[in-house]
Amino acid sequence: MCLLDLPTELLQYIASFLPAESLTCLSKTCRQLHEITAIDSLWQALSFRDYGVNSNQGWNLTYKEIYTKGLKRLALIPYGGLVNVCWGHGEIQVNRYMSRPEDHPSSKLSSYQMFSLRWNETLGDIEVFCVQCPSGARPAILLQ
Repeated sequence: MCLLDLPTELLQYIASFLPAESLTCLSKTCRQLHEITAIDSLWQALSFRDYGVNSNQGWNLTYKEIYTKGLKRLALIPYGGLVNVCWGHGEIQVNRYMSRPEDHPSSKLSSYQMFSLRWNETLGDIEVFCVQCPSGARPAILLQ
């Protein structure tokens, strides 16, 4: 029996155990496996499993596009300090948590938004919006 003789649902189930890099390699082997690996529910599960993303609302992108264009690149950015990366409506927000010198040790940490990442459909790339920059500042483009 050949792997491709298995039902589509079973092939999708098997593919759901693969990491993103392996799905990409599998998609290059033949047309049938390319179609299997393009099923958005596979990428939705990967987005949730690897990054805790549970919605693509406001993005106008498939989960595969979000994962490959945004989340995978975001994982490569080095961070220092206590930083929270959260999924917002149409953007990824990066918030920094810190204590001020005058705070009591048992006080809650202060937080402020550092920047956000948004998909620019016209440019076909991810823009970085600096919250601390003066208003009217142009967004930067996140390079690979």
